[in-house]
Amino acid sequence: MRYEILHPTTGAVVNTIEADEAFCEAAYPGRYRLAAVQAPTPEITERWITGVQFLRRFTAQQRKAIQARAKTDPDLEEGMFLLNATIAQEGRVNLADVDTIRLVGYLAQALPNQDINPADILA
Repeated sequence: MRYEILHPTTGAVVNTIEADEAFCEAAYPGRYRLAAVQAPTPEITERWITGVQFLRRFTAQQRKAIQARAKTDPDLEEGMFLLNATIAQEGRVNLADVDTIRLVGYLAQALPNQDINPADILA
């Protein structure tokens, strides 16, 4: 779907992207809207990277903060369990997978002092 990305203070459209709503919510929480004009829907492609490549998109400090938070946050613990199971089974992570997108968005919200940018992690 085509979404318009909005400026955080003025609400003006600053960009238009093709994405799914889960990605928009993770990368631009509350700062997007469905565009009035839609392009033909492209077939969604999978975007796989190795588990190590995915984990290295986070800094060492971010990884430590994620591990510490997962010990006390049941939602994060479950998300990390699913991620680790996927890496163990597949050896890789699909950046276009809705669970991956939700996890990265949750990490950014749960750990605001870690400066986790979902758009960079999922690029």
